[in-house]
Amino acid sequence: MSAAVLVSDLHLTTAPRDEYRWGLFPWLRARCREQSIEQVLLLGDLTDEKDHHSSLLVNRVVDELTTLRDHVKAVHVLRGNHDGLDPSRPFFLFLGHVPGIHFYHDAQEVELLGHKVLMLPHCRAPERSWSGLSFSSFQAV
Repeated sequence: MSAAVLVSDLHLTTAPRDEYRWGLFPWLRARCREQSIEQVLLLGDLTDEKDHHSSLLVNRVVDELTTLRDHVKAVHVLRGNHDGLDPSRPFFLFLGHVPGIHFYHDAQEVELLGHKVLMLPHCRAPERSWSGLSFSSFQAV
């Protein structure tokens, strides 16, 4: 049986008081191995600040995500409200160019584990941004 895990609002920083947040990654890798998890979905707010990240933070995020990706078929990252100042140019957009990592900054339908999933990144006006989407073919699972 295929499985996925959903994680959200990591709000990662380099502050010593927030170091415990990074402990999620070794724990998550272990669960993915033990439970045959194929997909990991990070549903917004990778970092606490929206922009001007240090190289230490960015490189650590990329290292953790690529290491996690090595344990699953794919990592999916959905843009949250803390993932950039301009929704059309999110800070971590470049992650979508890393093999096995998908970054969603626009609403779109994808297939995950044999199910149609609607990826809905944060937006300031969902009634306008999602007005052309049909929700009728989706069900909560």
